[in-house]
Amino acid sequence: MDRSIRTLARVTMATLAVGTVLVAGGFSDVAAQAFDTCSGSLPFGSGRDLRITTACKVDKPGTYKYANVNIYKGGSLTFQDKAIEFWARSILIENQGTLSAGTPTKPIGTIAGGKLTIVLYGEDQGTVNGKGIVCQYPGTDNKPDGRCGIPKTEWDSNGASKVTLKSTGVTDYFYQ
Repeated sequence: MDRSIRTLARVTMATLAVGTVLVAGGFSDVAAQAFDTCSGSLPFGSGRDLRITTACKVDKPGTYKYANVNIYKGGSLTFQDKAIEFWARSILIENQGTLSAGTPTKPIGTIAGGKLTIVLYGEDQGTVNGKGIVCQYPGTDNKPDGRCGIPKTEWDSNGASKVTLKSTGVTDYFYQ
């Protein structure tokens, strides 16, 4: 093999090894930051998932873009009376979560130019292999349990009989 080709091969392999380490480091940082959070005013969005567990308000006019939005564990997403366009693949309001737009005394549109548009986007995932939004509300082991904060007894009833949800006091049939 020509000496210059061997040198190029060694340099390329060394560069590939360094590049792999840098990329792997980059992926671990991205994995650790796979979603956005909000405390106070919501930024316009990165297109990533959004998890809200504190008071969060949308108070600037403009377009906000996110993927899956989970509101839970005392979190609230409140839209102010502004010209707002909010894009999300899905929005899941779990146990102890709140989504509100305007107030009963000042609904959206009270202020000139105030308008809220919520756009749900994404491909149809079908009914067989579709993968919807995943609940984030923590179970007893402090990890998401897939029940969105609904107690196990009510969850397991799955419409067999009426249940009273303790968090709301509402009595009705509950379906998973």
